[in-house]
Amino acid sequence: KYVEISTKGQYITCPASDINYIDVFDQLTPPTNVTATYSDGKIHLSWDEVEGATSYNIFYSCDDIYSSYLEFSKSPYQYNIEDTSYTIDTSGSDGSWNVFTNFNGIIYFYISANGEGRRSALSDAAHVAKGRSKITVGTLCGYKSADDSQGTVYGPFETASGFNYEGSMAFDPLYPTRLYIAYNNYPNYGEIVQLDLETKTHTLLMSKSKFENKRVRNCAFTKDGQYMLVSTDRDDNGNESPCVWIVKRNDDGTFSDESSMKLLAAYKQCNSVAVHPVNGEVYFTSYYGGEVCRIDIDNYFSTVNESKEWDGTFGQSCFERLFSVMDPSWEISISIHPSGNYAYLNCINRGCIYRTDYDWNKKKFTTPYCVIGGGMLGFSDGLSYSAELNHPYQGVFVKNREYSGELDEYDYYFTDTNNFCVRALSPMRKTLRTITGRAPYDDGNLWGTEDGSGFEARFRDITGLAYDENTKTFYVLDHNNRRIRTIKNK
Repeated sequence: KYVEISTKGQYITCPASDINYIDVFDQLTPPTNVTATYSDGKIHLSWDEVEGATSYNIFYSCDDIYSSYLEFSKSPYQYNIEDTSYTIDTSGSDGSWNVFTNFNGIIYFYISANGEGRRSALSDAAHVAKGRSKITVGTLCGYKSADDSQGTVYGPFETASGFNYEGSMAFDPLYPTRLYIAYNNYPNYGEIVQLDLETKTHTLLMSKSKFENKRVRNCAFTKDGQYMLVSTDRDDNGNESPCVWIVKRNDDGTFSDESSMKLLAAYKQCNSVAVHPVNGEVYFTSYYGGEVCRIDIDNYFSTVNESKEWDGTFGQSCFERLFSVMDPSWEISISIHPSGNYAYLNCINRGCIYRTDYDWNKKKFTTPYCVIGGGMLGFSDGLSYSAELNHPYQGVFVKNREYSGELDEYDYYFTDTNNFCVRALSPMRKTLRTITGRAPYDDGNLWGTEDGSGFEARFRDITGLAYDENTKTFYVLDHNNRRIRTIKNK
């Protein structure tokens, strides 16, 4: 059973099982320009007056980064505030906020308006960072000279440079210290490079000519890890343009320009490829139709092993079209949950994320529904139905120890490129929070190169994201800053 909801002018669909309650009210306009600042142990809230409102309610939710998570408060922290501002003493001296006296993390605030038996929906969230972030941001390698003339240099991390333009990242499942970057934009069209975290070296893995100097969108791996799958974005041969390649490891376990490679699928304008972690079938997306397609990888291997022809085209039944997300020209990257139960579709150029659930009987994903963002490009944290994104590029699932024993024990982290930050979606709690980035500085910009506390760090136009479970470290392609950044839990 599904429920269809209209939000911000766009219809979204969600499972009825995800709805805890439905509240119907005579609507006032939600408060706007909600601000929250923290200083000297006090939180100062303010918002614009709502026409017809006689009082306001304050709601909150809290997020202790990388630690405990406090759910959204179903009841207001404060009822019937007649003014358009409020100050909270977090020291607990007045008894009003003592539960958060030792809180370290982010507190989100939402305001609703009341008036003559009517009330509004919740406002967009405003947040403050109280205490000190439990994560730190660093720079692994790379730099940008004053005139951006450093070019690309391979070798030790100390002198390495490059990391230009958009790209996606992936760890090698058989060699977990090898981190790959697949470059999407000129002049790095088609290149895949390697960051060896053990030897601390930056090397060219496969050159542009390997993939015919076309856009490489990402790489993934077959279930056994023996083959790399590479998506290429092109339409030079219409619907028969090469879009997914399968690359076999060399005898020494490496990949290079000499690695054996065959065409797995031919279609137009592929944006990403992913592999189901349990059943092993392959999925790829198409900008041309906003589509998600499925490849039976077992069928491919049995065909090739029998020396039969496999040309990768739809007409030869090499793949099937499952569904369109919405319309053509949707740029989609796909991230499959480690359990295989569902996948998230990052709609990069539409400012939203869809979810598609897995049908275990049919062994394929089903019609997707929007879980965050309504296609409105912007920035806001809080409840997922009202949160806003701007270019959600690549995401990874990370286990949260505080969710142990719950139905879903993972958070979904992703790069929000044009908001210059890394954000996390909590699937169970239906909330979005910013992990790091967008720290305010005197220069007035939300982008920069600063390392340090998660509340102090800045990025610019980040795209690729990978996570090392062994070291609890995120790696970020901060391509406008020409750097590889790290995010670690203290």
